[in-house]
Amino acid sequence: MAGGITPETPIDDAELVYRRVRPQSKHWKELPDGTLAISPQAFYDRAKEPSVDRALMRTAIDAREGHANGLLRLKVGDVRGIASHHPDQGQKGSVVYAADVIPRPEDANPAHCVVAFNPGPKNRALEKLQEALALLASWELKPGAP
Repeated sequence: MAGGITPETPIDDAELVYRRVRPQSKHWKELPDGTLAISPQAFYDRAKEPSVDRALMRTAIDAREGHANGLLRLKVGDVRGIASHHPDQGQKGSVVYAADVIPRPEDANPAHCVVAFNPGPKNRALEKLQEALALLASWELKPGAP
């Protein structure tokens, strides 16, 4: 591991994480000026916890897993800064959803983490959180780049 970083090492706000983006147009859109706008769909995950990799533990090339894929970059402190207020169905007031990056190392990928939302969001709240992630993300490697 780079610089003595292990999956157990606490994740600092200044740390970067990578999100792999498949080369499907629903994950990004090419604008008339040639830039690629990141779609909230890039953060879709069936389990509602998008996977990311710690940049201190995995190179961008390894995290991308193939040149056809793209790779997004997020700063952990920005992810933790996400707070979304939504009406609480049946209650007065609102629910505040917060995001964090949680280590979930895998045998083949000790850098693996997830973006977890607390409490687990419902559909509309999840869409808003995905929108926030898309706005915070930037391209580390664009799809198809060598």
